[in-house]
Amino acid sequence: MDSSLMQFDLMARETLELSKNLDPSMFDEMESDFRPSGQNFKPIGPGILYRVVTGGSTFSLRGIACESIKETFDELNDGDRSLRSALKIEDDEEVEIHHFRCDFIEQAEVVMDQLFNRRFPLYEDMLCNLSDPGYSWWMEPNQESLIVYFKSQSIERENNLIKLGPIGDDLLAHRRFGELKQSLSSLFSVREFSCDERRLIIKPVDSSSKGYKALRDIFESGRSPNDLSGFGSSEIGRTLFFYLNELASVRNFWSQLAIKLEKKTNLS
Repeated sequence: MDSSLMQFDLMARETLELSKNLDPSMFDEMESDFRPSGQNFKPIGPGILYRVVTGGSTFSLRGIACESIKETFDELNDGDRSLRSALKIEDDEEVEIHHFRCDFIEQAEVVMDQLFNRRFPLYEDMLCNLSDPGYSWWMEPNQESLIVYFKSQSIERENNLIKLGPIGDDLLAHRRFGELKQSLSSLFSVREFSCDERRLIIKPVDSSSKGYKALRDIFESGRSPNDLSGFGSSEIGRTLFFYLNELASVRNFWSQLAIKLEKKTNLS
């Protein structure tokens, strides 16, 4: 096992232990965005404070994973220079600061590792073409099957597919979903399953089954896979459960970010 997978498995075990003590209040609806004024800001618990930095036709995310959003915001509001530096805030500059609540700080770190300090195009489909499919995963809207494209080269994808964002690594997804095949039979009855480096296809016998809906919700809305029982206590089962939690966290963050970007660009 290479070092990256060893580290991934260690995080999986730590996360499972932490998840046993989750506070249900952490799943409350997100508070609205704020500027660093300290008003109407109530979140308690771990998460991310971040800002969206735009430049020309691209944007990047600068943020801080923290044990307490409220305490870290208070420190930022008091002028903590290390926090301002991490967020790339210049002296006397007032910027819009957003927050994203997480169940525990390791979840925040996963989101940051996947999305932060990278530059993305604001208008992905205008810059990408058949030879460059871009950074996003995409999903077919058909409720009867789960079809996710890790790389989509369709020139009409924005009209025909659901844009999921850059929620995961393509090669790791291919490996993990290949392992998922072994566990699906304990979650719901599967009529068809295939996964390659381009896409994942899962067709259930019954599209109304609770397990299938829970799996689809991970991609569609970023809902945590807590309703997916049946992975077992094996090393592979624990790793898969944590991996699906990773995807849900990143997808949840990106779906909220997409709304903010739409407001900035006035594009859907």
